[in-house]
Amino acid sequence: MAFEIKAKQKLTDLADYLQIYADNSLDEAFREHARQMILDLFISDSVQVKIRIKKDKEEINLKINEF
Repeated sequence: MAFEIKAKQKLTDLADYLQIYADNSLDEAFREHARQMILDLFISDSVQVKIRIKKDKEEINLKINEF
């Protein structure tokens, strides 16, 4: 149960950090810190993440360090 709770929190954190990172109106240093926090959520920077930019586009796999 503890692993499930921790995983849910990591997904929530990831969503928050992605929102900050994608916001071009924020200071670059703040966005860079959010990027580092995203990387720190994962054990390895070679973890692949499926991303779909728009609904009508297909999913792509990116390594977290390419993101």
